[in-house]
Amino acid sequence: MIHAFILTVSMITAAGEEVVSRDMIFRDINDCLFFASKTVKIYGNYGYVRGYSPKIHAYCLPVYIDEEQVLY
Repeated sequence: MIHAFILTVSMITAAGEEVVSRDMIFRDINDCLFFASKTVKIYGNYGYVRGYSPKIHAYCLPVYIDEEQVLY
């Protein structure tokens, strides 16, 4: 068993928060944070907003996984 970081992407809509993705696991937190940052910059809408549109959040969570699992 090893420690790793899972990239969790969630979308907040009018109906509430929904987890969109939890399938990317990284050995290094810096790699996970890089992809979390890029996901929010590309798909997030925290600047100018027309009407209501979903907001994207991405964050890295520490997890304890088997050594055989595929890591990025």
